[in-house]
Amino acid sequence: MPSVSQAKNIMRRSISEIVDPGLTRLEKDLLWKHFGASCAFCGEGIERASRTGHVDHLESGGGNGPRNRVLACARCNGDEKREREWREFLSEKCMNAEVLAARRALIETWVARHSARNRTMSAETEDALRDAERLVDDFHAACTRLRRAVKAGSE
Repeated sequence: MPSVSQAKNIMRRSISEIVDPGLTRLEKDLLWKHFGASCAFCGEGIERASRTGHVDHLESGGGNGPRNRVLACARCNGDEKREREWREFLSEKCMNAEVLAARRALIETWVARHSARNRTMSAETEDALRDAERLVDDFHAACTRLRRAVKAGSE
C-alpha cells in the first residue's frame, strides 16, 4: 500500500501525463539504443524486460518529452538522484574526468537531438490544471489530518 506521499506523487505524475504525455514506443526504443541499455549516470547495464532500470526525468519539472528523459538504473533513479540537478549528480557518480566527460557528452547529445515540446496551454487547460493540483494538495492535507486523528485515537 503506498504512503500518502507516494499517493500524492502518483497523482501528480498522472496529472502531468495528461498535460504532457510521455514517450512514444519509438522514442523509448531510440532512448534505449542511444544509451546502450545502460544507466546514463553510473553506466550500469539495464535489462529492459526485467525493469532493473527506468526512463528517468533529467530535470525535475522539465516535462515528459524525449529531451528530458534518460535511462537510469534503479539505484541512481530511486535511491540517489531523486530531484537533484543531473550535472551535479553525474559529477559525483563518475570516478574520473574522462568517464564524466563521456557520460555528459552522451546525455548532452541526446538532449541536443530533441527539441523542447511546446508547453503553452489554453486558459481552460491552465484552470483545470490548477483545480487538479488543488485537489492533490487537499487530498494530502486531509490524509495528514486523518493520520493525526487515528494516532490520537489510539493513544
